[in-house]
Amino acid sequence: MAELAQRIARYREILLKDPLSRVYVPLADLLQQSGELEEALLLLEDGLSRNPGHQAAMVVLGRALLQAGRQDHGVKVLHRVLELSPDNFVVLRTLVENFMQRDAFTHALPMLERLVEIEPEQQEWPRQLAEARERMGAASD
Repeated sequence: MAELAQRIARYREILLKDPLSRVYVPLADLLQQSGELEEALLLLEDGLSRNPGHQAAMVVLGRALLQAGRQDHGVKVLHRVLELSPDNFVVLRTLVENFMQRDAFTHALPMLERLVEIEPEQQEWPRQLAEARERMGAASD
């Protein structure tokens, strides 16, 4: 935990010296990891106001919003990343995890199918795809 605090302090110092630095993204990620979600969200929203297409910041923002329980906003931000980068497997995995936890299988299925295509060596995706189909079928019975 001390190392995390040191890294946060180092990134804050860099950002203080150069407020336009893109170091806000790893800083926000570390803040999120340390449970300082609101500060991370504010930092990301401020940074994205200056760099609206910064995909890494959008990914961190989407994940932080999901962690903060702001599901709709987080999913919307992550879908924006997929519009720019349809094969972003970090975003696809994040959304699949979110949708599976919420039993939103119709939303998870196309993303799982895409993950099977882009990461065929991963045994996890076909298993989760079968599970989602099975659970979706059971829900409609």
